[in-house]
Amino acid sequence: MIEVVGRIMWTLFFVLFDFSLSQQVIFYELPQNQTTSEGGHVQFKCNASLSSYRWFLEIPKYGFQVPIRGNRSDINGLASAYYLIELNAATLVLEGVSRSHHGSFVKCAVEDDMFNPIEQDPPYAYLHIVFPPAYTLVNKHQTTSSIEGDTFSYSFVLEFGNSQPTITWTKDGKVLTARDGLDLNATSISIIKVTRLDDGEYTVMASNLAGSHSANFTLEVYCKCEHISGNW
Repeated sequence: MIEVVGRIMWTLFFVLFDFSLSQQVIFYELPQNQTTSEGGHVQFKCNASLSSYRWFLEIPKYGFQVPIRGNRSDINGLASAYYLIELNAATLVLEGVSRSHHGSFVKCAVEDDMFNPIEQDPPYAYLHIVFPPAYTLVNKHQTTSSIEGDTFSYSFVLEFGNSQPTITWTKDGKVLTARDGLDLNATSISIIKVTRLDDGEYTVMASNLAGSHSANFTLEVYCKCEHISGNW
């Protein structure tokens, strides 16, 4: 009797041991960090020894993980989110991404025979969305004026985008550079002791990998009238 029980125990041990081995998942390929422009699409690939895949998208704006199903569906502003499975490999496709998805994390997991998710390691791939800068006028009037000899300044509001922009200033189509009495930066211009030569149209352009945006204004310089006294 003891011998029979022992054989049963050993049999159960080997069955459980074989079962545990069968549930060991090997990830042959993990999703990699992706970069794309706003409105573009990206693909994440996952390849594992088990083919029952789960995909999750964690969007910082919403603060929780969104499970993605196999069919095309709108996921928090994405034009389309779906995945395809071929043999033991799965590809997650995100289309129509926007700046609100910048900084999102994508996670691939597979399910064992007991439907328990087994996650990749490292657990996440990063989604980087590049979008262009954008200027907004502070002053609604694009034509402004100053009197020669005065100090003049004009400013904008700039949304930098998420890639450091290059700033270019021009006056009447010619590139401007900072000098004594002329201060230029990404959001403002300042002129000390305005002269009649400063009269003209000014344009500032911000450019990054995703595109560019410009803003402009016209400066009209008036001469300072001097009173001349004398006998008439």
